[in-house]
Amino acid sequence: MIAHTAVVALAFAGCTEHREPPPPDPPHMAWGLVLHGGAGVITRAKLTPEHEAAIRADLERALRAAYAVLARGGSSTDAVPAAITILEDSPLFNAGKGAVFTHDGINELDAAIMNGRAHTAGAVAGVRTIKNPILLAKAVMDGGRYVMLAGSGAEAFAATAGIECRKDAEVIDETPGAYKPIDAVMHAQRDLVAIVHTLRQVICVKG
Repeated sequence: MIAHTAVVALAFAGCTEHREPPPPDPPHMAWGLVLHGGAGVITRAKLTPEHEAAIRADLERALRAAYAVLARGGSSTDAVPAAITILEDSPLFNAGKGAVFTHDGINELDAAIMNGRAHTAGAVAGVRTIKNPILLAKAVMDGGRYVMLAGSGAEAFAATAGIECRKDAEVIDETPGAYKPIDAVMHAQRDLVAIVHTLRQVICVKG
C-alpha cells in the first residue's frame, strides 16, 4: 500500500515538472487616449461609406500622432495639440479648416487646453486668422500671463508667439447651408433647455 502511494505521488510530481509556465501579464499602460470628433448632427442617411471612412482615417491619424508623442515619453500637453492640429487641418471636422461659417460668412475659431497636474490652462476665442487655434491656446497656457484671450487680442498675441496664420487658400469656400433661428433650435430642444431669455440671433448648424 505504501509503495503504491509513492508511485502515484511520483507520477503527479512528474506531470508538475513538465507543465508549461503561465503566460506573462500584459504590459500595463500608464496612459490612454480618448478622441472626440466633434458635435453636430450627421444622420446616417447623409453619411456615405466613403465619407465615414475618410472621417475615421483622420481620427486614426490624430490618435496615432498623439500616441507617438506619449510613446516616446512626451507630455500630454504636447500629445493633445499633436492630435488636434490634424483635426483642425482636415476639412471633415468643425474645427480650423472645416469650421462652420458664422451668419456673417466668416470663421471664428475657439480652442482650449488644460494641465490638471500643474493647474494651468490656456484658451482662445473668436480668432479668425489663426491656422491652428490649439497651438495658440497652448502658447497662452505656456506663457503663464494669461488664461484666455479673444479676438484681435488673441491674434496680436499670436504674432508675438510665432503662431502661424492661415492663408486664404486654406479656408474652404463653403456656403452656409443650414442657418436656424434660435427660436427653432430652442423649440427642438425644449425638453433639455429652460429658456430664460429669448436670444435674437442666428445659429449655424453644420449637418
